[in-house]
Amino acid sequence: MSDDQSLLRNLGQFFGHVVHAIKHDPTAPTTAKAAEPAVEVREVNREVQIARQGEFILRRTTIDEVLLDKQATPAPSEATKHETEPCP
Repeated sequence: MSDDQSLLRNLGQFFGHVVHAIKHDPTAPTTAKAAEPAVEVREVNREVQIARQGEFILRRTTIDEVLLDKQATPAPSEATKHETEPCP
């Protein structure tokens, strides 16, 4: 398709999107919202640094997060590894 579309084509696409938006039910769940995420995100630390330089305010935000993969099998703990290893 060419990038040089006619005015009538662009108007038709525009009004088609408007009609679709009017007919769409915003309360209907979508597949992306209905599915439970496979990774749980937990914020563990948030650090905000603010510096003023003349008429500007500079803000740096550092966010530390832990990602928990719900589908991964848990690795055996260190205590379990030591219990299963033979003694020398």
